[in-house]
Amino acid sequence: MMMETEHLNVLLLDDDPADSELIYHHLDDMNGYEVQTYRVANIDAAMDVKNRFPIDLVIVDNCLGFEKGIDAIQKLGGRKCDSAIIMVSGMIGKDIQLAALDAGAINYIPKNKLCSDILEATIRSAIFTHDFESR
Repeated sequence: MMMETEHLNVLLLDDDPADSELIYHHLDDMNGYEVQTYRVANIDAAMDVKNRFPIDLVIVDNCLGFEKGIDAIQKLGGRKCDSAIIMVSGMIGKDIQLAALDAGAINYIPKNKLCSDILEATIRSAIFTHDFESR
């Protein structure tokens, strides 16, 4: 039985090209999705893309040079954003995870746990949760 393909617009806010390429690779491995990714390296550029394109999901890195992912989540509107938001971070620990969730991210993935299966499951869960909360 063939699964229907769903279009997914993803805003990737990450200033590290190597990390972005890894996330692109994992997004390409997702089953059932045709993914369009818009990669930006700072909060202002993220807000510009968010205002110009219909974004289903925002993936935010915690460290963005001189900016912080927590600030990006808050500026995007957190849980009130019309897109699901997840954070990825090279920083490991409960404090950063709780800060991301408090800021309005639906979920958090430590980069040392990032793989195609985890990212796909997290994205599906984040979109479902966001849609449910938006009703």
